[in-house]
Amino acid sequence: MIKQHDFNTWPKDFYVAIASLKYSTNELERHCKLKFTASEDDLDAFDVLLLEIDNGLFFMLMRYKQSPDIGVEIWVAVDKVDASVALKQILTSLDLPKDALVWKNPYYIQASG
Repeated sequence: MIKQHDFNTWPKDFYVAIASLKYSTNELERHCKLKFTASEDDLDAFDVLLLEIDNGLFFMLMRYKQSPDIGVEIWVAVDKVDASVALKQILTSLDLPKDALVWKNPYYIQASG
């Protein structure tokens, strides 16, 4: 089960992009039956889903509006979780295949992960 949060209930941690999905925000909304929220930071406007899965793992799906890539990034609090384990749990919880990934952050995700 996935729970959607807003910024008021979101834990403040150090989140890092660990991977990118090949799907657009619209495709993920249809697949996951969740709604991205528009927001912005000092870099750009973005669309974001703030999510938590049953085991307490918090993660974000985010796409900056001006990004040249269509895909959505997966962000986790890397100081709190093993990014490779978290990525597998996220893909499972979203019912996405491993080939949904187009990029993995080599600093946090091993080549086989």
